[in-house]
Amino acid sequence: MPEVSDDQEVKVAEVLFKSMDPLSEAERSELLSQYQLCIEMADRVSARRQTANSFYLSISALLLGSFAIVGGSSVSAIDTFIACSVGIGFCLLWRRNILSYSQLNSGKFAVILEMEKRLVSAPFDAEWEALSRGRKSWKYRPFKHVEQLIPFFFGALFLMLFLRSLGIVEWLFDKPA
Repeated sequence: MPEVSDDQEVKVAEVLFKSMDPLSEAERSELLSQYQLCIEMADRVSARRQTANSFYLSISALLLGSFAIVGGSSVSAIDTFIACSVGIGFCLLWRRNILSYSQLNSGKFAVILEMEKRLVSAPFDAEWEALSRGRKSWKYRPFKHVEQLIPFFFGALFLMLFLRSLGIVEWLFDKPA
């Protein structure tokens, strides 16, 4: 859910509604249809986000898995450097993608919450209130906070793999006698 300041809320309302006058029955019906469309679009963004996460996870796992199958020690340093650079690049893109989808959803929910002010009920606003509007981490921790850790950990694995190929962190991978 979005963290929207009062100024942003006013601007969203000004852009969203041509007038703050009470709505006629026809306008209320049209608003409800638009609200339903916004909810559907937010859901589609979430589905696209999950598909993108699956893509990046698959690519990262494939790159790391190929080292396990081929055997890391038999791969040249330059090949390791290239593969790890590609892997780290994918992780950076993955993290940026997560942030972009998160920002897009925040904007969509800011609009949805503003629309709810003109509807009979406001289920998303009530849900956000039940979660203390994100201010209490013990009550609600946004998924994006956990989601952003996954590309970081994969990036760290790619970096360690590269450093291992240079002999810098060999001690991390030594097997005990």
